[in-house]
Amino acid sequence: MRNNETMSKQSASNTNPNICTWCKDHIIYIAIALIACISMTSCNWFSGKSSDKLISFADSLIYGYYCSEDTMLLHYALKIYNETDSNKIDSRIAYTKLRVLFLLKHYSQGEEFVRSLDENIFFKPYHKKMYLDSFRALQYEENGDSIKSTNIYRKTASNIQTYFDKTEDVDALLDLYAIKRKFETQKSILEEIDRMIDKQENLHREFISLKYMQKIHYNPFTYLDEQSFMF
Repeated sequence: MRNNETMSKQSASNTNPNICTWCKDHIIYIAIALIACISMTSCNWFSGKSSDKLISFADSLIYGYYCSEDTMLLHYALKIYNETDSNKIDSRIAYTKLRVLFLLKHYSQGEEFVRSLDENIFFKPYHKKMYLDSFRALQYEENGDSIKSTNIYRKTASNIQTYFDKTEDVDALLDLYAIKRKFETQKSILEEIDRMIDKQENLHREFISLKYMQKIHYNPFTYLDEQSFMF
């Protein structure tokens, strides 16, 4: 349970603003040229190694977004992911695209994308349903229906809790409390974690880390960062 994304954000915030501006301007310029290229039917970039290079470039666009907060970079990255052959979508691409859809608030498209994925592409058996429910709840939130969104979050939390009770997979606790923050206060969550620390001394270090994660607002859409995988 690592905080790679937070470190990345802090690093970006401490970067020389002139360097960030230079990066932003050049990334945007390259992205415009690239998107123009892949929109042409004669361009065959999405084949073999070219496709891999484009995915790597899309990843760099997401980093550029965290540096500049320019959502246009996310739109460019999403276009690349949308153009990727469905047979080449692996776990890394899937989770990264989920992040982009979340950041762009394309909740309906996110729900549709999750439905299209095989359950085996997810790292946890409950992830597909969790992301489906999260996108659904976010749509209700966007429409001002807090009752329906809260009900969904409560059911999602219950499903994850059941999984943890059966497996004691501490990684699931990250997702569990990220969801619980949608309908519980931080104070009540921290008190609950303290009670779990007293009950499960063998997981003391993990629960201390979990408490810290509550203070930096981890959410399931940054799952890969927290697992030191990549998104």
